[in-house]
Amino acid sequence: MQLRSRLMRRTAVALALVGASVLSACSGSGSSSDAGSPTPGGTLTFASGDVEPNCLEPQRSNAVAGSTIASHYVQSLFYQDTEGKVVPWLATGSTESPDSLSWQIKLRDDVKFSDGTALDAESVKASFEYWQKYTGGGKNSLTKVRDVAVVDPHTVRFDLKEPDSSLLASLAATSTPIMSAESLHRNDDDICADPIGSGPFKIKEWVKQDHVTLVRNDSYSVPAPGSKNPGRPYLDQIVWRYIPDSSTRLAAFESGEVQAFDYVQPEQFSQLEGRNDTEVITRSRPGNVVNIALNSTSGPFTDINVRHAFVDSVDVEAALKSVYFGRYQQARSLLSSFTRFHVNNVDYHYNPDEAARLLDKAGWTGRDSAGYRTKNGQRLVVNIPISAVVPINQGLYDQVQASAQKAGFEVKYRQLESAAWSAAGKKWDYDAYPIYYTRNTADVLRLVYTSPFAKHDGSYHSNSVGLTDPTIDDLLQAAGHTSDDAQRAKLYEQAQDLVVAGYYAIPVFDQTTNIAVDTARLRDTGTTLTFNYPNFDDAWLVQ
Repeated sequence: MQLRSRLMRRTAVALALVGASVLSACSGSGSSSDAGSPTPGGTLTFASGDVEPNCLEPQRSNAVAGSTIASHYVQSLFYQDTEGKVVPWLATGSTESPDSLSWQIKLRDDVKFSDGTALDAESVKASFEYWQKYTGGGKNSLTKVRDVAVVDPHTVRFDLKEPDSSLLASLAATSTPIMSAESLHRNDDDICADPIGSGPFKIKEWVKQDHVTLVRNDSYSVPAPGSKNPGRPYLDQIVWRYIPDSSTRLAAFESGEVQAFDYVQPEQFSQLEGRNDTEVITRSRPGNVVNIALNSTSGPFTDINVRHAFVDSVDVEAALKSVYFGRYQQARSLLSSFTRFHVNNVDYHYNPDEAARLLDKAGWTGRDSAGYRTKNGQRLVVNIPISAVVPINQGLYDQVQASAQKAGFEVKYRQLESAAWSAAGKKWDYDAYPIYYTRNTADVLRLVYTSPFAKHDGSYHSNSVGLTDPTIDDLLQAAGHTSDDAQRAKLYEQAQDLVVAGYYAIPVFDQTTNIAVDTARLRDTGTTLTFNYPNFDDAWLVQ
């Protein structure tokens, strides 16, 4: 079948509105009730289902969890609004050079960090140099930056190796936080435990494996664009608890121990629906969707026919309906619906007959006594390390295993702690790898599907499928070189089409933020505009 007849065409040039969601919410308002006048004071206790980050500095964090909490105490040079427009935040403006190889950025002169030091060009340069020391979101997204130069106390210049149309959006990410230059002279452990930013809160204590306490930052002066609260936060402090068990989070919420919790499970929606004092805020997050990446560098998935057969043997749609009660829609794009330039071109569907034909074609024609496919005496096995880091319900994994077994695949899961799961990823110790990548631009495709990010040296790599296609590399490089939106849309669409046609990953669903809020006690909970992380900058407690 020809590619054009297989793929559904729809290029989304505009960023989805903040209300875009893959779930239905208990309330249609999208943020907790703002009835009444804000009352200062009090302690909010929030229960997070995230795996606790290994570092509270978001560039070095091992997961989205680090950026989620960090959005309360660090700020970035820019901010991205709901229509995808990048606007100044700690910066006041920017100027691109005629050759697009440098950007001069002016800084605000009224910002102080929580340690009392002032924002200046040196703090931006020091922050950039800090990001470059560690493999993480900030470093990966700024690989095209050669250096940051101090022009004057409130002006910096980003000098590039090549043009980067996503530069300002990358500087709007939580993984590129501007921190106090003085604080970055501390040792790594101290920076991880207490990163010094200019956000509305600062860190009071971190009791590992339990909670982080944030307190109001009295030096705070620059609310995020779109914030309701023009001044300092109303809350005295936030106790950010890490409770991995979903039933325990719900019980803490129902007992009044916590006023809000995230990672609301599909089966919990029915318990929360209809309550006058409860709202569930639901948002899609930007970036690469939650997916199962197929390792094309070794094992069975080096053969496109086997990759294609596995895609056709996995009934994702039925699993989502069964396990998630229809609240999650199967992703039809490599990019989430909240990401500019996403294309709904994934036309994968359960097709066991086609899977059988493709496995025959690939030489997996035998069957052993257990019914699994064999070739040259070897069973067709797919090893998948799984972890709570990736928010896929165990029931979905079980159904994937069951449907793939019918086609002759033996799917073996290894349940791992976050550190062991990350280590397996670095060593390419998998045939398939559940993963997602949060980023606020389509340039995330470059990070997850181009050659430079498919490292085989035992270090972290964001290209988990091991794709090294010169054509895809060239398309995504070209998309990064042009600022013409129509041309970028075309290039990103072509690159996505090639990845989809190669059967390198099984998209599952959009990354999603779900927050249950006790609106009788907590008002004006929201999400950050750029990433839709839980946000309490405007929140206040009913006293």
